[in-house]
Amino acid sequence: MELRKRLVAETGVHIAPSVVFDHPSVGGLTKYLLEQFETAGTDADVSVLDYIERLGTSLTARNIDTQLRAEVAARLRALARICEEPGTDSMTARIESASDDDLFAFIRTEFGKD
Repeated sequence: MELRKRLVAETGVHIAPSVVFDHPSVGGLTKYLLEQFETAGTDADVSVLDYIERLGTSLTARNIDTQLRAEVAARLRALARICEEPGTDSMTARIESASDDDLFAFIRTEFGKD
């Protein structure tokens, strides 16, 4: 329940209270969340640049410890490499091939502790 509240607060995307029961695996939950974010982006005409702007605002508005700052920096570098690669795999394929540890690290990085 706490995860759902934090996701809604951070993204502004409506997520049903039953989401963790409907999608009990990390992979299933991640796939569902990505679909919701993609739909929300299309419906609200929100671009990737808007998400980056929100991330920047969130990072500057919070007191982030050194470890979290390092994790965020590493994730941003990884995303920058993805952006620079031509013809990369789809996000769905990456999620499906990611390990549980990778998915948890992504969730921790994106929605980590305040």
